[in-house]
Amino acid sequence: MNTVIEAILNRRSIRKYSEAPVRQEILSQIIEAGQYAPSGMNAQSWHFSVIQNREKLEALEETVYNALNRSEDPYLKKMGALSDFNYFYGAPVLVIISNAANSISLSPVSDAALAAGNMMLAAHALGLGSCWVHVLTRLREEPEVREAMSALGVPKGNVVCSALSIGYPEGPLPKAMDRREGTVNYVF
Repeated sequence: MNTVIEAILNRRSIRKYSEAPVRQEILSQIIEAGQYAPSGMNAQSWHFSVIQNREKLEALEETVYNALNRSEDPYLKKMGALSDFNYFYGAPVLVIISNAANSISLSPVSDAALAAGNMMLAAHALGLGSCWVHVLTRLREEPEVREAMSALGVPKGNVVCSALSIGYPEGPLPKAMDRREGTVNYVF
C-alpha cells in the first residue's frame, strides 16, 4: 500500500501520552509539514504557537477550566464539570494554530485545518500521536483565554482556529472505528 495512504488509514487520535519529551528536530519536521499545507490564495497567513513548557500548559489548562465553568453554553458547562479531565490529554506539546483575521484567504479556518491535518499525519509518520483539541476555538473570545493566547505568542489580530496535542502515545494505538456507510455517491 502507498505509504501516504497507509499513514492516513492508520493515524488515530491519541488521548493518553507518555511524559517523554519530543526532540526539537522531530517537532520541527511536524511544524514544517503544517507550513506546507495548501492555503487559499497561497496566503500562508497561519501562525503556530508551540508550547512545550509543562507549567505553561498546566496554567492554560486551568484557564480553560475556569472559562468553561463561567460559560453559559450548555455543552461547555458540561465539559467544565469534568474537574479531573485533562483538556490537552497530558501531551508534552500543544500547537495552537491561529490565522490572521484579515487574511486574503477566503477561508482561513480551513487553511488552519489543512495545516493541522498535515501535522497530525507527520506526527504519526514519525512515531508520535496527536489529537485535535477543539476547546480553545470554542473559548477563543473569552477574555482570560485571549489573554493567555497573547502570552503564548498568538499574534494580535489572529484568531485561534485549532490546536493539537502531540506526544508519544502511552500504550497501543486505539482500534479504528468502523466508517459510516452511505456517505459517498458517484455520479457518472
